[in-house]
Amino acid sequence: MAAPGDAMETTANAPSTLPVDDLILKYLKHQGYTDVEKLFEQKLLSSADAMSKKMAASDDDRLLNYLKMHEANESHPQRYDASYSAFKEWAHSALEIYKGDLCSVLFPLLAHSFLDLVQAGASIGARKFLDKHAEDFPDHTSDISQLRGITEKEH
Repeated sequence: MAAPGDAMETTANAPSTLPVDDLILKYLKHQGYTDVEKLFEQKLLSSADAMSKKMAASDDDRLLNYLKMHEANESHPQRYDASYSAFKEWAHSALEIYKGDLCSVLFPLLAHSFLDLVQAGASIGARKFLDKHAEDFPDHTSDISQLRGITEKEH
């Protein structure tokens, strides 16, 4: 017969997540069924290991699918234009106390979007995107003219 402290050590090392598993292990240990206890612990370990591998595989699959979808949609100038226009409209319709901060992000967002499109190989769409929204930034004419000079991702 095992001491009560021994049962706690066994269950502390067991990978069980259910209280029932802990109770079963304690019972087996208390009754002296060490062979059955070891088999049960091995079963718990293999179940936990199999479950973690399955979850890791499904997480990897979801991540790969997300990245593939993101890559496929990233270089569409129409998506950039629609997203930028939606953000611009939202920023201009925000409460006055937030409008200044939100609108101050518009030019950096325009520049980064343009550069992303050029880097993705959509130079013509990037140029149309920049031309369409450049008139919103009369204070940034020199920056916009410099951006217009970037036509390839090697620049």
